[in-house]
Amino acid sequence: MSSKKIIAKNAFFLYVLTFSNYFLGLILYPFLSRVLSVEKFGLVGFSMSFVLIFEMIIEYGFSISITEKVSRNRNIRRSLAL
Repeated sequence: MSSKKIIAKNAFFLYVLTFSNYFLGLILYPFLSRVLSVEKFGLVGFSMSFVLIFEMIIEYGFSISITEKVSRNRNIRRSLAL
């Protein structure tokens, strides 16, 4: 495969993943608000905000450092393996 086809394929799947996350949230929250009681839905919202705060702390700078590592070692596949 040419590099343009690989980039187009990867971009397509990235867009599909991003939009599916938005779509899932649009479907899931109204469903949860109808099924759960007010107290339990509030608990779900509180726990989600707590998780998102820790996710922001963990992710801070991670994407930048990984992007730099990939760009420096793009030809060395073994150094990019996790």
